[in-house]
Amino acid sequence: MLEGRIFRSVRRILVQLIVQLILRLTLHLNFHFNGLNV
Repeated sequence: MLEGRIFRSVRRILVQLIVQLILRLTLHLNFHFNGLNV
């Protein structure tokens, strides 16, 4: 039971990290493309 709770918390943290990485990458790519378009 304890292992399941730890796994769930770790999975939630991993998901949050991945989402932040994707958001940062998309923002960076959008900024880069906007700079190229101008």
